[in-house]
Amino acid sequence: MSGMFAISEAMSIAVHLCVHLACNPETFVSTRKVAKTFRFSAHHVAKVVQKLTRAGLLATVRGGQGGARLARPMKQISLFDIHDALEDLDLSCCLLDKRACPGGACLLGCWISEENKRIVELMKKTSLEQVVKSMTIGRIARARSGK
Repeated sequence: MSGMFAISEAMSIAVHLCVHLACNPETFVSTRKVAKTFRFSAHHVAKVVQKLTRAGLLATVRGGQGGARLARPMKQISLFDIHDALEDLDLSCCLLDKRACPGGACLLGCWISEENKRIVELMKKTSLEQVVKSMTIGRIARARSGK
């Protein structure tokens, strides 16, 4: 079952990649290794790395010992920074096709627009460091509970 909120495959790859790199801050990690670890297309991971590098979020080195690593400390990278590097943002999207609702001021369009603005603000306030720490705390809690 899928939820109401969904992110693109590129955003999923970018978050997985950035979390992985944040956990290995001094090491250049091969994009092939990341693709294999998370079962993503190596080609798609390479495209995401290219966009994140252009945005100044990643540093890359070519060659056998090459790969990618974070270009800035994880506390200085927000989830919005990652999203912004990958995709154009349209806060005015609606669930209905323009043929059904040409006005752009219907209840669904207004609601979606407001929720999108709220999510953007939340993403701007949420650092990669907070995401990594929350995952670590969750792992510790699960280990303590035996699950």
